[in-house]
Amino acid sequence: VRGNHFHKIKQEYIYVMAGRARLLVKDTRTQAQDSLAIGPGDLVFLPAEVAHRLEVVQAGQAVEFSEAPFGAGDIFRFLL
Repeated sequence: VRGNHFHKIKQEYIYVMAGRARLLVKDTRTQAQDSLAIGPGDLVFLPAEVAHRLEVVQAGQAVEFSEAPFGAGDIFRFLL
């Protein structure tokens, strides 16, 4: 499991190159939540204030990227 946090400023993308995962998301403002299976070729956008958690289903490779620089002060723990 990776994640269990959200960002107040940073928006990020996850691109899956290989493998499979389950992505859990929850909007910290509205409490709306969802879960989806992601796999090779999937690109997911995670807006600010959306808590996220990735559970690996099949080992693989993914990359997370953002226009904003990494800031440890913009990571807020949120258990999903």
